[in-house]
Amino acid sequence: MNVNVFKKSGNRRWRYVAVSELVFCVAAFRLPAIPKIFSNKWLTIFKTVNENGLEIVKVSIAPAYAWDGPTGVPNCAGTVLPSAFHDAIYQFCKEIMVVFGWSEREVLAWADEVFFISMDQNGANPAVKYTYFLGVRLFGYWFHLLNGLCGRRLA
Repeated sequence: MNVNVFKKSGNRRWRYVAVSELVFCVAAFRLPAIPKIFSNKWLTIFKTVNENGLEIVKVSIAPAYAWDGPTGVPNCAGTVLPSAFHDAIYQFCKEIMVVFGWSEREVLAWADEVFFISMDQNGANPAVKYTYFLGVRLFGYWFHLLNGLCGRRLA
């Protein structure tokens, strides 16, 4: 992981801020297929094809995006950058639901998978990776629902 892609923000609400574009790439077969491109000021999700002809899903976060790191747990090695992708997808859940035609649970489950795979790519300890993934799968939806951060399927 390039440690220069984010820094401590100095802001009381957000612990980290992206100093350059944050990018997550994974072979498309490892995630549920995305039906369209999603893009806003902070987050872009799209498919591309690499030089070997393999379809790749790419999640990109713009510089200056701020987030709090893993919520409610220690910021262990290999978890901070993945938490940015997870937080951004959760944050823009409503917009992603509309573009992809997915339910809230589908978007959040997709974000959880991105988090898990990204922790693996960033060298998170396996015990931490599985514990944090289990935490977001069990509590992420309810945390999101209780905080009014998303809505029902809009299609």
